[in-house]
Amino acid sequence: MFELKPKKIIGGVSYLSLPENQKFDEKKYIGLRKKEGRIYTDDELRSLPEIDPAHKLKQEWAVRKQTMFKLIRHISKEQKQLILEIGCGNGWLSNAVSEKTGNYIIALDLNQFELRQGAEVFKNNERLKFVYGNIFENIFPVGIFDSVILASVIQYFHDLNQLIERIFYFLKPKGKIYIADSNFYKEDKLQSAITRTENYYCNLGLPEMSGFYHHHSWKELTGFDYSVCNRTAIVVSKIIEKVSGRGKTVFPFVVISKS
Repeated sequence: MFELKPKKIIGGVSYLSLPENQKFDEKKYIGLRKKEGRIYTDDELRSLPEIDPAHKLKQEWAVRKQTMFKLIRHISKEQKQLILEIGCGNGWLSNAVSEKTGNYIIALDLNQFELRQGAEVFKNNERLKFVYGNIFENIFPVGIFDSVILASVIQYFHDLNQLIERIFYFLKPKGKIYIADSNFYKEDKLQSAITRTENYYCNLGLPEMSGFYHHHSWKELTGFDYSVCNRTAIVVSKIIEKVSGRGKTVFPFVVISKS
């Protein structure tokens, strides 16, 4: 793995960007995460994606577990890769993929609280590095990564095309971007999705947070070389939901290839 040249290291986290230069309101974001039940103890973090059956987010973690398996199946085809996960949070997924595939992973976020927790909990994984950094700054060499993971994170970026093009800058030729655990919408479904999100944050007492959550359409992927690897599972889920009124969440697993 290339040598990181951090501006500083705190709590096992390498800082390639400076917090004072970012617009990210970490205090408000962590407050939201606590309300949602998404801040975990160290012991819980070590066990993820396995979680107490009584936990209110158990169904969400069942989905994330399947995502982990999909990523491992795709990434493990090649060894000694250098992988970047953008928006890694506490790093549970980066750690799992690194351990299961033997590849090197940089877990990147602007969330210092969870980065430091992950750096402590997974400190024995020598193939995993926790990094504080803004992907839109020149924090990595050009064309350094074999693949990039975006798991449950594209909704925090307003301009998806800009994000993908920026990732291409750091991605090797023929490199892959894996997008998981986020929805893409048809154009006529966008407004209803936006309304649901606004209602969700209003019910949490944090209506202003809806302004940081962005819904993306399939149209935004036009022009990119992409595939949806689980189309059949999505169709089956929709049929079950239509017939029975119940269906489990199946997010599209999208792979974008750089030419």
